[in-house]
Amino acid sequence: ISGSINLVDISVVGDLYGSADADAHDSIEGEFCRLNFAIHKQDPSSVPMFRDVVRESPQCSTHRWKGNLGEIVRLVQQYDEQQQDS
Repeated sequence: ISGSINLVDISVVGDLYGSADADAHDSIEGEFCRLNFAIHKQDPSSVPMFRDVVRESPQCSTHRWKGNLGEIVRLVQQYDEQQQDS
C-alpha cells in the first residue's frame, strides 16, 4: 500500500466468472516485488522492457509477495479514503 513494491504479474486463481455476487477481483492473484528502475535509467537499451527490469531487479528474484487482488484493491481504497479525510 505504501507504494514500495510493484505489481509484476497477475494470475487467475479461481472461477473468474463465478456467481454474480462475487467480486471478479477475488479470483485474481497479484504478484509484487521491489523493482530497481535505476538499471533501466542507467542503460535503457540493456533493459528495454518491463519484464527485463523485473528479471534484472535483485529483490524480485528473492523476495516476492502474492496477494488476492480484490483484497488489495479494497485496502488501497480504504487507505485513500483515510488520506482524504485527514
